[in-house]
Amino acid sequence: MLYIGYPVSIEEAYRLLGITIKDKLYHDQIQYINVYFKYKGVGICAYPIGKYCVMLSYECKEIEDVWNKHVSVTSFITNLQTINEKIKKDLETLSVDMSIVYLSVVEGDERIANNPEPIVWNWTD
Repeated sequence: MLYIGYPVSIEEAYRLLGITIKDKLYHDQIQYINVYFKYKGVGICAYPIGKYCVMLSYECKEIEDVWNKHVSVTSFITNLQTINEKIKKDLETLSVDMSIVYLSVVEGDERIANNPEPIVWNWTD
């Protein structure tokens, strides 16, 4: 799967969204975040990408299968830019303060980023 967004811990996702962590299992917490997104009317989702990490992002179905079909560079870049704009608009709608974000590079390793741009993330099970 190809995602565009922000890899963060569950705790960081809750902090960014201004919601409190309930005493729930990991997958219940992801579902809770996605219900919150749906309630707020945004298209961004939380996808599990590792132990206690999620990708707050869009799944890029239109451009993920570049191995099996031809995609023009212009089309690929245009799709990336469109999704990038959607993410920024959704975060603005949610009033998310991106001035300081703890991005999860690998499990247990977070890096501080100031106003980071969304990243492209390829995840396979």
